[in-house]
Amino acid sequence: MSCVVTLTDLESERRRIQAALDGARPLAERNARGQFATPPALARQIAAEAARRLGRDPVAFLEPAIGTGAFYAAILEQLGTERISRAVGFEIDPTHVNHAISLSGTTTASPSTTPISPPRSLLFPTATAST
Repeated sequence: MSCVVTLTDLESERRRIQAALDGARPLAERNARGQFATPPALARQIAAEAARRLGRDPVAFLEPAIGTGAFYAAILEQLGTERISRAVGFEIDPTHVNHAISLSGTTTASPSTTPISPPRSLLFPTATAST
């Protein structure tokens, strides 16, 4: 029997992981580090407006603070995987990078600020940890 993983399944897992990561550090510490998880509803609203303005052309996606990938998940929900020509994410917290990579099924990460083009995946780009 095969197991089909949907964008909805991956988004549910991303939200579970985000909640666990948020619970692992006090709010004051997360705020001091500049870590603010974007509410999924806000990410979807912004992605819907972006999709409306983008037309039908392929999209290159850049997330300077990818976290667990709320914005990327939202833009994929709006555009689908076929419209994303390239996706790159940066993140200073290696824990978030590791979770983004595990959810995407990729195995590549770099501890630098050099962009990494991810393989085509259902939900998350390869993230890059910045030291």
